Amino acid sequence: MRKNKVGDQRIQAQQYQFPYHYIPDLHRGRYLSRHWGFAPSYVAALKLVWNTLSCTAKAHEREWQHIDIGCGDGALIHYLSLQAGTAAWEIDGVDVDDSALAWARLFNPRKNFLSGRVECLEKKYDSVSLIEVIEHVDPELLPEFMRSIAKLMKPNGYLIITVPSTEKPVARKHFQHFSFESIGELIEPSFRILTIRGFERTSLFTRIAKDIRINRFASIDAPILNKFLVHQYSRLFDRQAGCGRIFVLATTRE
Repeated sequence: MRKNKVGDQRIQAQQYQFPYHYIPDLHRGRYLSRHWGFAPSYVAALKLVWNTLSCTAKAHEREWQHIDIGCGDGALIHYLSLQAGTAAWEIDGVDVDDSALAWARLFNPRKNFLSGRVECLEKKYDSVSLIEVIEHVDPELLPEFMRSIAKLMKPNGYLIITVPSTEKPVARKHFQHFSFESIGELIEPSFRILTIRGFERTSLFTRIAKDIRINRFASIDAPILNKFLVHQYSRLFDRQAGCGRIFVLATTRE
C-alpha cells in the first residue's frame, strides 16, 4: 500500500471551501448530485450584471463601490469578485435572512455583509443590484423601498434589476411578476430608466436542450448544453413575448 510520508492538510482545507459532503441528494435517492434547473438562467443573469457593471466602472478612474441588495448567500458578490480580480472594487451585500448571510460570509470571508433593512444603511454607492428581489417585496411597500434605494446611491449611480416576467406563472414564493410597463411604472418615480429588455427567452431549441439536460430519466450536466443555454438565456430582447425574465438598467435622477 502506497502512503504519503506527510499528508498535506492544505488540500483538505481547500476542498472544504465548499461543503462537498452535502452534494449527494440523500433525500430522494435518485441522484448523487443536486441539480438546479434554473441554473443556466441564473448564470446568464450573473453575466449580464457583470457585463453592465464592468463597462460603467471602467469609465471611472476610481474605486467602484457596489452593493447587492437581497444578496442571499452571496453568489453574485462571489462572481463579481472573481471577475473584477485585482480591480479597485468594493462590493457589499445586505439581506434580512441571517441564515443566508452565514453562507455568504463563509464563501466570501473578505467581503462586507450587512444584516438588516435597506432603510438602515447610510453608506453611498456607485451602483446597486436587485437580482430577483423585488418580486419578494409586498407591493404596498415597494414605492418606499425604491425611494430608500435611491437614497443609497451617489449622483448618476446605476441600478441593475432583474425580475421574473409575466410570461411565467407567479411562483408561490413571489408576490407578483412584472411586465415591461409595470416594472417601468415602479422605477420611474425615483430613477431615470436607461433600458428595459427581456431575457431567458424560450425557443424550440432551448426547450429541447432543457429537456435533454434534466428529465425524469436522467440529469445530464454536459458543458455543451450548459454553454448553449447560458448563451441563449443571456440574449436581450426589445419585446417581452417569450421572455421569462426582465433586465432593467436605470440611473438616479439629478
